[in-house]
Amino acid sequence: MAMISTATVAELLDALHVPPQRVLLRPAPGLATEDDLLRNPRLCELIDGVLVEKAMGWYESRLAAVLIGVLDRFLEQHDLGFVLDGTGMIRVDPGQIRLPDVSFFAWERFPIASCAVNESFDCQFPLILYE
Repeated sequence: MAMISTATVAELLDALHVPPQRVLLRPAPGLATEDDLLRNPRLCELIDGVLVEKAMGWYESRLAAVLIGVLDRFLEQHDLGFVLDGTGMIRVDPGQIRLPDVSFFAWERFPIASCAVNESFDCQFPLILYE
């Protein structure tokens, strides 16, 4: 897991590029794990050992809905893969779990055999992400 090397809260916030109200303090920043993420009732991402609450405004939510609709209509006629919304966790690196607003997974890149049904983010091969 990559760790952010910071000495102050200001440096941490600058490194994460998020407002302070989105950074969870339990577990302590830098010490959070994938298990902590799964146990947390809030919709969060795991970024360098820090739980960061997912935020999406009205405009971003509407744009994601439109993109999902367009992609789904296209995929109904061309069975190339599937689309997830902003609650589909994706492991982009070990210890790095993100929640892109929209993600597209192509069947050709999707490792069905290696994906456990009960794992929230085990399948990590999106082709397109919108955040």
